[in-house]
Amino acid sequence: ENEFGSESIDGKLVAGGQKENPEEVIVEASNGCVCCTVRGDLIQAIIKLCDKYKGLDGILVETTGMADPTPVAQTFYMDQEISEIAKLDGIVTVCDCKHILQNLEEKKQDGAVNESRQQLAFADVVLLNKVDLCTPDKIKEVKDMVRKINKSTKMIETVRGKVDPKHLLKINAFQVDRVLEMQSDFLEDRQTSHDESIGSFVVRIKAPMDLELFQEWMRDLLQEKSADLYRSKGLLYASGSDSKFVYHTVHEIMEIEEGSEWAEGEKKESVFVFIGKDLDQKSIENSLKHIIA
Repeated sequence: ENEFGSESIDGKLVAGGQKENPEEVIVEASNGCVCCTVRGDLIQAIIKLCDKYKGLDGILVETTGMADPTPVAQTFYMDQEISEIAKLDGIVTVCDCKHILQNLEEKKQDGAVNESRQQLAFADVVLLNKVDLCTPDKIKEVKDMVRKINKSTKMIETVRGKVDPKHLLKINAFQVDRVLEMQSDFLEDRQTSHDESIGSFVVRIKAPMDLELFQEWMRDLLQEKSADLYRSKGLLYASGSDSKFVYHTVHEIMEIEEGSEWAEGEKKESVFVFIGKDLDQKSIENSLKHIIA
């Protein structure tokens, strides 16, 4: 599991009070994109997993949404040790039907990759998510655009990402010949260039938060900055409750739900992660502190 920012919070959100499954292992690589700064972590993680857990059914590599899939896929072909112990079964891309068109049209800095376009181009399977929030005409428009970018990918409509695992695992779908037709330098080592105006930051607040005020504050922020605030997520320490609250935002859409209770002795604090373009970190931090209970 790869995090773009310095705070590896998705592991906490996934756990959410669930009991650990001894047959499932999560390895986190944070504070960078797996396609560049923490690519070495990916290599070491795969080697260690295969060495420690014999007879693995498979390894799922979840990248940050800012990742160019090219170097990730290259790892399974250009690193000799990896190519001897693992093979790339397929690349699955989750496509946000409600926002993908604006993401594809976004202007990037010169030389910077459009990650959304790259992820669709490399995908063996595209999950067209949030179709419940789109009209039939919008879904068709998205499908037509995806097909222009990737003629051979399999598209599956989903709501909240629910899909039969048989469409994702052991699909034997990745074909290096197809990728070479699309990108002739695929087997050459190169550095991915990201748009430097896009970044992330973390805010931690130890005092309990007023849950209603937080929701009002977030709605106001999204109304003003939804185009530039790509993603926000976190855990809330809410006043008057023994439970954690988990929230997610994607552009203008926000969802918040009650999670597991704080464990005895667990450090109580709110942790907020913001990912976007030209975000004013100081302004967001200061305004957040005004809604402490």
